[in-house]
Amino acid sequence: MSLITLLFPKESRVFYYGNNFISNLIIDSIFKSNDLKKGVDNLIDLYVENGYPFVKIDIDSVLMVGDFDLYYLTIKENGQFYIERVENIYNVKSSYLNGILRIRNKLFKESLIVEKLKNLSFNEDLIIDTTFFVEKVSDTSVLIKTKIQQGKLSSISGILTSSLDTLSLNGFLNIYLKSPFGFFDVYSINYQRINKNNSYLTGFTEFPYIFSTPIGLFGNISFESIETYYNKEEYSFGLKVFVTEKFTVSTGYGKRNINFLSSDSSDISENYLIGSVDFFSKRFFFLNRTTINYSEIKKNWAFMTQKFGYKNSFKKIGYWFSFDSYMNFSSDLKDYMKIQIGGNDNLKGYPENFLKVYNFFYQEIKSGYLGKNIETGLFFDNVLYNIEKITDYKSYSDLFSYGIFLTTNLSNYRASLYYALNKDITPLQGRIHLLFSIFF
Repeated sequence: MSLITLLFPKESRVFYYGNNFISNLIIDSIFKSNDLKKGVDNLIDLYVENGYPFVKIDIDSVLMVGDFDLYYLTIKENGQFYIERVENIYNVKSSYLNGILRIRNKLFKESLIVEKLKNLSFNEDLIIDTTFFVEKVSDTSVLIKTKIQQGKLSSISGILTSSLDTLSLNGFLNIYLKSPFGFFDVYSINYQRINKNNSYLTGFTEFPYIFSTPIGLFGNISFESIETYYNKEEYSFGLKVFVTEKFTVSTGYGKRNINFLSSDSSDISENYLIGSVDFFSKRFFFLNRTTINYSEIKKNWAFMTQKFGYKNSFKKIGYWFSFDSYMNFSSDLKDYMKIQIGGNDNLKGYPENFLKVYNFFYQEIKSGYLGKNIETGLFFDNVLYNIEKITDYKSYSDLFSYGIFLTTNLSNYRASLYYALNKDITPLQGRIHLLFSIFF
């Protein structure tokens, strides 16, 4: 054990011992450029940033001898520690946080933990608190106790659409349960009635960060009925890998069965592989999903869906842009491969399921007032589409619509109203879309 003496600029001296990890040279430089209190604080911070959360520096005595102040310090390092795991004391499960924070088995570092907790803000469903507690669980490892909460994430949502002149309603109803058990697991059921002859029922589930690993599971099931034409049932499932908290890669298997109601067509049963790459942040998202059939080697096909969007604001003026596309590369096009355009999802000035196409490119631009609880302004959307096999992009047709929107956001509900026109209708024939969500 050695006793080190350091001369202060203001005729003071400090004596310290007990340091093993941090050298005398570094400690001397800290105290030479700071007074005693700030020097002790800075030295503790240095230890904490290098895996010593329980370090203590005791001022054993202060003596005044002539023109000198003599300080005697004892440095108690109390061991270097690694992070064993994170344990959350509120309703967000620890396995989710361990999976997304990714600090297990890393050297304890206070600034790293705070930075990781701040980065959780990308998930707007979380209530972030960067304070935490440290608990010793062994001679070399500690437990990090956090206070992360989740807001009201589950919802019941509905959409009613109609034109002003006909008042014929089309309905959508969605029950969405998110993180009911604190794992950020998702369960969703969605029913759509396009018209009296066409309805959809879909279900989706996702369970992320299984056993605190960056791997999750997902599953989908859907039913479509078009009276006098066909009934379709489909399911898929697979793995989702969280490369980072914002970037994921998924792959899986699916099966599709189609029962044609006419005797002129044979029923279809197909298997397919799916893959997707997704990126989300507060202002930007990107999705790329591909489906490849492998049940009939000579008739391979691929659906590719791409989506991305961007949202930003300048003071109280907000602007949004989103893009969506659906491309079909099949050498043998079938009606069931088509996707609908028109309606609330992608062309608000036209009726729901206005047209079914093999390929389309959709874009929407919105701009207006962006308040705390109210958003309002103008929108414009446009679709380029093709009802034939992709040959060249000159063969695409286009449709567009425009209008106004008003959205209110409160703690327990959200409501949006769209009034949309297209080039072929008058203002008295405009389409109304009313969207509402109740959160719990």
